Amino acid sequence: MTVAHGFSDSVIGTQHCFRRVAVAMSEPGTRVQVPDVAGTNTVSAAASAVLLTLTSHDTPLFIDPSFDDDALIQLLKLHTNPPLVTNPQEAQFALLNGREGVCDPSAFFCGTDEAPERSATLIVDVEQLTSFHELMLTGPGISTYRVISPVLPLALEGYLCSRPHAFPLGIDVIVTSGDELIAIPRTTQVEEC
Repeated sequence: MTVAHGFSDSVIGTQHCFRRVAVAMSEPGTRVQVPDVAGTNTVSAAASAVLLTLTSHDTPLFIDPSFDDDALIQLLKLHTNPPLVTNPQEAQFALLNGREGVCDPSAFFCGTDEAPERSATLIVDVEQLTSFHELMLTGPGISTYRVISPVLPLALEGYLCSRPHAFPLGIDVIVTSGDELIAIPRTTQVEEC
């Protein structure tokens, strides 16, 4: 088994990646590139970088069972050691395989009125961030509107367009591919173009 490498400098890499994720969350739909982390056989470099940056020993992580990736598990155990959970409702973060087309965001915790910040953040690893199917984003961090076209699983797209939970409840989504990511926080309204 080959163990994937984390950031070449874990402190600098994590700080840089955190700033990039913060930019993506504050400017929804903006493509940002993450620092020097190698992906694994099944997970993109961007997804690996986000996991190494946001997870820790006290943030439960759900990993989509289709990611049968020992290198990813070893990488996480070595660097952040998040508790791995099999119940989506227990996850603070989730790595989902957007390439397989199966993704049920409604299975994850959307927070409570008293603690909306306890909702899950989904990291959805997709084939590409550009397709012919466009979505229009509006909301905080977007001056008028922003158009994105990632290849998203239908259930996730449906969830984002309907946003079944009233703000401040909901799920934040980070979409990754290669070494890039975009974020769609719960404050963002999504419509098909």
